[in-house]
Amino acid sequence: MINTLKIYNELSQTMDATAAKKIAEVIGLVYEELQNAVTKVEFNELKEVVKDLAEAQRRTETKVEELVEAQKDLAQAQKDLAQAQRGTEKEVKTLALTVKNMQKELGGISNTIGYGLEDKSYQMFPQVLKEDFNIKIKGAIERRFIVYPSGKDDEINIYGEGTLDGEHIYIIGESKARIGKNDVRDFTRLFKRVKAHLQKKIIPIILCYSIHPSIEKFLKEEHPEIKVYKSYELLNRTQYK
Repeated sequence: MINTLKIYNELSQTMDATAAKKIAEVIGLVYEELQNAVTKVEFNELKEVVKDLAEAQRRTETKVEELVEAQKDLAQAQKDLAQAQRGTEKEVKTLALTVKNMQKELGGISNTIGYGLEDKSYQMFPQVLKEDFNIKIKGAIERRFIVYPSGKDDEINIYGEGTLDGEHIYIIGESKARIGKNDVRDFTRLFKRVKAHLQKKIIPIILCYSIHPSIEKFLKEEHPEIKVYKSYELLNRTQYK
């Protein structure tokens, strides 16, 4: 008679107790049925096969446990990554807001400089325009809105009216601390709108503090009708007269 308890004890050392008990019972039944047909050697071989099977199952269970742990680690890493991503997104939003505020502040500074240039130029332009174009300015040089029949409007940085050889003309100007190509393109579009609206001769001018040589060349080649004045040059021309 086979000792199923011994088999159970051996199997339970390497596998789950319930499974070990079940296998031991099955071996006992098989032994009883085959004890007259199977030799001891063959039965021992069967025991070895079962033992190998139990060992394979144990290794499988170990691998499954390792996989479960790996999945837990992966889930934890994904959680940390999500937290880091949320933190990064928050910092990006904060940075974007900071940049936006800086742009707003720089725009305000640029406008302040532009307004300062205009304020000083308003009193100097009548003399300079008289010398350069023989234009007699009527009234004051100022900032003004031009309202179109459609209800839309344009704000003109430098606006003036006068006469040239007896003809009524307009002065339309743009003022910026530093002029770029985009500023020139914007001004030429504004100039065309105003000219179509007023239906009069217009002298377009640009007032700036500095301008890159490449932009000056661009203006001379593409828009020779626009006269560029630098604020410090105006001051030098008028302060000693």
